[in-house]
Amino acid sequence: MSVIIDPLHHLFILYIEFGITFTSVPPQFTLL
Repeated sequence: MSVIIDPLHHLFILYIEFGITFTSVPPQFTLL
């Protein structure tokens, strides 16, 4: 069970970090 939850939890953190950088940095910089 942890083998499936671990990658999902990691993706969830990356998704939040990407969302924070996407809102703090102009879109053209994040798309590069």
